[in-house]
Amino acid sequence: MPKTLNFTNLVPDELEADLGTHPWGDLIYDEDCLVSSYAAQACLKELAIPWTDDHGQDRKYVLCTLDLTLSLLATWRRACQAVILNEDRLDAATEELASLMAEGRLSVEALANVSKSLDEVAKARAKASFNESDLRTLAKAAFAPKKEAQ
Repeated sequence: MPKTLNFTNLVPDELEADLGTHPWGDLIYDEDCLVSSYAAQACLKELAIPWTDDHGQDRKYVLCTLDLTLSLLATWRRACQAVILNEDRLDAATEELASLMAEGRLSVEALANVSKSLDEVAKARAKASFNESDLRTLAKAAFAPKKEAQ
C-alpha cells in the first residue's frame, strides 16, 4: 500500500522565507516577480484541497490535474498574446498609417511597412490557432471599459 501524502505540507504557507528553509516553496519563489510566485502559491493551495480528498492516494489524479492546470494556463497565455499584444500592434499600425496620411508622407515604402506589420499580426493570430471570431470577442472584452458594479 502506498504511503499517504499530505499535499498541504507541500504547499508553502509563506513565500518570503529565507532560501532553503522551505524547499517546496523555493521552487515557486521568484523575487523578481512576486506576483507570479503568489499566483503559483494560490493555484497550488486550490489544487491541494481536492488532492487531499483521498488522503493523497491517487497519484495519477494529482499529476493529471497539475498537467491540465499548466495546459490551461499555457492556453490563456497564447490567447493573451494573440489578443493583447496583437491588438497593440494593430493600433500601432493604424496610428502609423493615420500619421503618414495626415503628414502627407504616403509612399510605397511606408505603406509596405504598414502592410508588413498587419501581415505579421495576421500570421501571429493564425499561429495561435484560435477561432478568429473568438479572438475578436476576446479583444472587444479585453479593451472594453471596466464594468460598473450593479
